[in-house]
Amino acid sequence: SGVTEMVLNTFKTLVFVRLYFQFYTGYGMFVEDAFTHNLFFNPDSYENPIQFELVGILLGLAIYNSVILDVNFPKVLYLMLLGHKPTLEDLKEANPGLGNGLEKLLEFDGDVETTFCRNFEITYEVFGENKTIELKENGSNIPVTNGNRQEYVDLYVDYHLVKSVKQQYDAFAKGFHDVCHGEPLRLFRYEYNIIQHSLRYRLSITIVLSYLLFAK
Repeated sequence: SGVTEMVLNTFKTLVFVRLYFQFYTGYGMFVEDAFTHNLFFNPDSYENPIQFELVGILLGLAIYNSVILDVNFPKVLYLMLLGHKPTLEDLKEANPGLGNGLEKLLEFDGDVETTFCRNFEITYEVFGENKTIELKENGSNIPVTNGNRQEYVDLYVDYHLVKSVKQQYDAFAKGFHDVCHGEPLRLFRYEYNIIQHSLRYRLSITIVLSYLLFAK
């Protein structure tokens, strides 16, 4: 019957997507936040963009088939798919350690330049070597001060959540929107799921099945 076929398709989608994510998260496509266990794109991944496009397709299929996935993407990723521009609040949810640190810099009452000793650049380790990215032209020679710290934080958030993963996200979003667009996309929402004292966003699909079955 139609109902039986729908149930089987949902089950197959769930199994396939979970196996795929379990396999590829171990191959450098995503990085996991130690506190929230959120997965986000690895900016230094060597995987072909087509792999990220496939992940987007699979997530779209899960939404289209009303499958609830235990895949810990941060809320900001879903908001970005809806056209949202990431903010510091989004970074705090996705990566609390980094986001809260930037917020403290903004709220600091003393002299930012002499206390934090930062320039408009980001340095992090990749395969045992330090990699430095300038957040603006000549950023390595521009100190962060009380007067320009808001600009620094804005550029940092934009780089971390957008620019550094643009290739990966664009491919992912293409695959997702190829499958899930229009009304189904607007109908999904989020629910909190607390597991082992970690706050995680669990994708909760609220698609009206009658719409999916009979929409033209």
